[in-house]
Amino acid sequence: MKLKLPILSIFRNTLLFLLILGTGQEICAQELYVGSNAEFYLSKDAVFTTSNSVIQVENNGTFSLEANSDWGSDLEFVNGLVKVYGPGNTKLPVGDNGVYAPVNMEHTSEATAKYSNTAPDSGSNGTDVDAVSNVEFWELT
Repeated sequence: MKLKLPILSIFRNTLLFLLILGTGQEICAQELYVGSNAEFYLSKDAVFTTSNSVIQVENNGTFSLEANSDWGSDLEFVNGLVKVYGPGNTKLPVGDNGVYAPVNMEHTSEATAKYSNTAPDSGSNGTDVDAVSNVEFWELT
């Protein structure tokens, strides 16, 4: 003789199993990686965290912000190019090799920043930008 369980009972038992299975799981944030020719945009009022990890940006990738943003900290910053859209007073959360070196910039249009604690390959610090020291370099536009 076959035993027929009501669909509601099967659904309830499956749901209970999934809830029990899920109680031992921990939800962890993943590191953010912005690939080549890609862009990640963060609006100034967005609630955003990387759970204390550095955002890695490829050479042709961009992490972008809305103007007047102040996101970033010693544990959450961008290793790569940061671009800001629009006019304002913005903290660009740049860093490199574990060094957080933000740039606070008042700008009338789009602006970009990138920080490196090694000399740039080109030997140039960019147009109209002088070296700050012989161990830290900011490229600003």
